[in-house]
Amino acid sequence: MRVWLAATLLATPACERLFDKGAKESIAAADKKAAAGDYRAAVNLYEGALDGTAKTAEVHYKLALLYDGKLKKPIDALHHMERYLELAPSGAHVRDAKA
Repeated sequence: MRVWLAATLLATPACERLFDKGAKESIAAADKKAAAGDYRAAVNLYEGALDGTAKTAEVHYKLALLYDGKLKKPIDALHHMERYLELAPSGAHVRDAKA
């Protein structure tokens, strides 16, 4: 049990780096899909990049904009704006998110 726990703890930083790289790649791919007008694919990629931390607050904001402006789903947009505000209470888009 101790060996397994030690191996898990030692592997965690590498897993986080892989996740961060994968999340960044997903966000970049989502940005491209959104720019090309493939909003549903962009939403799927953005959703896949979310990890529940402040690192992905910007992704919630991007999702909110897509749901509101492109997919016409205000309830989903509101949810992501609220998550953005929770994760980044002093973020760059707070004024817009509150409006």
